[in-house]
Amino acid sequence: MTIRRGSISGPGFKATSYKGGDAAFRGRIAVERGSGMVEFPSVAQLPRILREEGIATSAAEQAFGRGRLKANGKDPIPKFGSAGRVKIGHFGDAGFVAGFAAGTRKGSLILFDTKGGEHGAAKILWGVTEDATGILRNFTSNRETTLKNVIAKAKGLNIPTQVVYDAFRHMMDAKMRKEMLVSIYHGGKKSAGKMSLAGPDDDEGEEGGYEGE
Repeated sequence: MTIRRGSISGPGFKATSYKGGDAAFRGRIAVERGSGMVEFPSVAQLPRILREEGIATSAAEQAFGRGRLKANGKDPIPKFGSAGRVKIGHFGDAGFVAGFAAGTRKGSLILFDTKGGEHGAAKILWGVTEDATGILRNFTSNRETTLKNVIAKAKGLNIPTQVVYDAFRHMMDAKMRKEMLVSIYHGGKKSAGKMSLAGPDDDEGEEGGYEGE
């Protein structure tokens, strides 16, 4: 493992200070873990990622400094609707490594910037997917998360309730489905419009109709 100021690199892993022009990612770290995708955690989140990769967490401080570890713990993710490029989508059939596309899909939800990556490529800002065992996993950390946490996070990112319902209604019990439907019908304008609603007992399709704004 090679550690320099502003970078950590080794077989199958690379972390470098973000140097792009997107102000929303200023101060973040571009992390590549061999999957073909780039993550953009804050510096404060980096030690956790290093632990997952079997790398000493002290490397974060050596490369990026103690002050930044404390200062960048709550870098904001751009919210849906805050810019025309921020869209809602889903992961491919094989999860994180299979790419992603716009629109909703059963068991998968992401927020992405259509031109926020290198050379104008799309970049995932936040996301979760249901793995083969029925567990929800966070895109940034690949750690297990709960549906309640997903709903709360999506709300904080201005993702419409309808979208979360479309993607994860198959994982909800009757009470949660009812609460979500009440929220969709009466809770906010963002959940209205051209999106269709499936009732609690309807069959869940693989693809949803929501394509973002």
